[in-house]
Amino acid sequence: MTQEPFKPSLATPVGQSPLQEFIAILESWEAETRESPSDTPGEAPRKYQVITFNFKDLDVILSTEPYVFPIAVLSIGYAPPAASRGNTRWEALAGSIRKLTPDPDLDVLVGKRQTWKMLPATLRMPVLEEDGTPKLDGRLRPLWADADVDCWHITEVEGLGSAAESDEELMDFLVGQADGKTASAWYEGLLQDRRVTARNDIVTAITDRKLLDTMKVANKLTEDAEGVLHKV
Repeated sequence: MTQEPFKPSLATPVGQSPLQEFIAILESWEAETRESPSDTPGEAPRKYQVITFNFKDLDVILSTEPYVFPIAVLSIGYAPPAASRGNTRWEALAGSIRKLTPDPDLDVLVGKRQTWKMLPATLRMPVLEEDGTPKLDGRLRPLWADADVDCWHITEVEGLGSAAESDEELMDFLVGQADGKTASAWYEGLLQDRRVTARNDIVTAITDRKLLDTMKVANKLTEDAEGVLHKV
């Protein structure tokens, strides 16, 4: 029997959705524990959690290939915040939800029409060689580095508004809180406000002492000779 010559497949990887942006109603979500084989022979399989989202009444905005189904199912790996260093796909999604509400809860999303979109996020990823194998250091340990990867974000939810609106409102709030204060007093007050502490990006900008510079470049704030901030 003549063996057919090998031909690489161009099919979509199993478990990967072609959807890039859509509007749908979140019908339900569920947590599931899965297992993956250990790399070490004889060791028990590694267990990990996945959160699965079930959507209905789907309107496709952007997809890498035709998608004609009225439903969609998306699964995202989950690690509890206490056990995670961040820079994960789950944190990208969770961060987008925190932008929409000061009391983030998945149950609030159920039954609501919402927009999901793939947007860049910084993830901690293994460094790969050109052939796809892990790149190793001098001790033969896998190398890891930060990389910008498209991840799911929720940009708008019925009844909660949109992330763009939230960003604009938060910017106005930050500027208003700064007016007439020194940078130190401004930062101290912000870190005690729930609207701010719910936003990791803003907290990081404060702790890195970069928020004021960003506001100055955006022509939102000025600083006088005495170090007092003023709204532009």
